[in-house]
Amino acid sequence: MTISEAQRLLGVEETDEMKTVKWKFRKLMVQYHPDAVHSDHPEYIKKAQLLNEAYALLRKTHLSPKVKSSKKKNQNQKAKRQTAQEQTTQRHDTMSWKGKKLEQAFVERTIFQSHGLWEDNSLDFYEVACGKYEWNPDLEEFPCFLHSIHLAVVQLLEKVESQQNIYSSEAIKEKRYVYQMQLFYLLASQYIAPLYCLNKLAEPEQKDEQDRNVYRFAASLVISRKDRRVYKLEPGQMLFLSSLKNNRIMVADADGTQLGYLSFAEDYLYYILIPILRNRRAQGKCVIRKKEPGRGRMAEPKINIDFYLRMEASAEEINSSNQNLQIAEILSRYSTMLASDM
Repeated sequence: MTISEAQRLLGVEETDEMKTVKWKFRKLMVQYHPDAVHSDHPEYIKKAQLLNEAYALLRKTHLSPKVKSSKKKNQNQKAKRQTAQEQTTQRHDTMSWKGKKLEQAFVERTIFQSHGLWEDNSLDFYEVACGKYEWNPDLEEFPCFLHSIHLAVVQLLEKVESQQNIYSSEAIKEKRYVYQMQLFYLLASQYIAPLYCLNKLAEPEQKDEQDRNVYRFAASLVISRKDRRVYKLEPGQMLFLSSLKNNRIMVADADGTQLGYLSFAEDYLYYILIPILRNRRAQGKCVIRKKEPGRGRMAEPKINIDFYLRMEASAEEINSSNQNLQIAEILSRYSTMLASDM
């Protein structure tokens, strides 16, 4: 893949800053990554791989001057990180993790913290605890939580492989990928209490006439197909939730014509809002906040959305323990697939 091909794939210009490239990459990954869309279709997997390749290439290009920093500077940074990690490890050795335990969870997970970014923008993770602990936004950053779930999923699949005397290889990793994506969403959902996290991460914007909390989230409409109706959308117009498909919030106009799905800037919102809606703990509606013309003559306009979530007055936390059967079934299918290939 060339740099120009990577730029076209991510929809960026040569003069764009790295933060713009990263924003475009994250936005596209929300649309195509199997974790986000909960789909094992090959086109999503292939698209996500291409996006990762393009982003890695552009990131390397942008960071190339920084990589040439002096050896002494790198050694000093490494020493500082090592000292900080040793201090943090000693501190956590004398205290227990204060998160809530979920005895019904399928498997334990490792809790990570991060010192921050390396020069190549990768996070520096280190372990602080292990157990069936619910995600607490006050204690654990969301990238650290995702890293924890990724590791737990890989360990589950590797355990199935070891039972059949199969050891990790590139071929096995390719076969594992579809099952890995399915398990990832289920395990992550087990460790996220949507109502609890909603109260931690968002403040109600208002209360309705029945004293129910109403939240507002900024989103954008990802147009799923070319349709002239999209060009007629105007600010202030109301759109409606049509369905929850592949862990996306699908949106339609007043006539019931499906227009596309909502994209949020923060990844954790998918694990909070979708379970709340799916389990009927709240109602949602969309209002067009702003409409911007597309870059090209044939490009669709950019539709900015205000997504409103009205909570039910007696909403109770969502129980995800029933997902254990789904997780076990996926592992069983993986085991059967491996056995049939031997």
